[in-house]
Amino acid sequence: MLSIAGRGKSKVLSVINILQEKKSQVMSFWSLIAAFAPWIAFKILVVLPVLNPILMTKLGIVVATVLCGYMAWTGLHKGALLWGGLLFFGFGLITVPLMNNVWVMKHLGVLSHGTLAAFTWLSILIKKPFTAEYAKKHLDPQYWNSPLFMRKNNIITGAWGLAFSVNLLDAILKLTIFPTHGMVFEVLDNAALLAAAIFTTYYTKPKQGAALPH
Repeated sequence: MLSIAGRGKSKVLSVINILQEKKSQVMSFWSLIAAFAPWIAFKILVVLPVLNPILMTKLGIVVATVLCGYMAWTGLHKGALLWGGLLFFGFGLITVPLMNNVWVMKHLGVLSHGTLAAFTWLSILIKKPFTAEYAKKHLDPQYWNSPLFMRKNNIITGAWGLAFSVNLLDAILKLTIFPTHGMVFEVLDNAALLAAAIFTTYYTKPKQGAALPH
């Protein structure tokens, strides 16, 4: 009887662990997406055909800078992605709305994608993949330094780094060789980001019988 009860308790605990892991990974995915809020807001405002494009670009930079500042002040997000956003939008705030620097406005696509790609790959090189910061929020601290946890986050961060690198290449080609094919490159940009998001969702999905990181 004690053996049966013990096995039953073990199964229940196993199910609870799987459910907790599934919940934490779903939450960490949406936490990761929320970390891109300044970049998403900037992208939406820049492409909205509402006011003068230059005015919308300036508005996008101001809104994104405020969002980055709020995230940093409240500690809502941290890590390489936040520092990259603070650097880019801080630089953009000074050079575009305040200085009306035409060169910067012309190269915003290259500069933004270059910043994201650089900080993403840098976070892997310094052994602090940026996705780990968001996964840690919903995972027991005892697993933070496990080889499996770091390996998974290196792979996920690498997927985003690849997407940002594709975006950077698109921005360079659009600016230099194919300036009249903006819509094509916009589709390619979004496709690369969507692929990274889908991969993240799939890769973080708990596998049946999988153990927690150790």
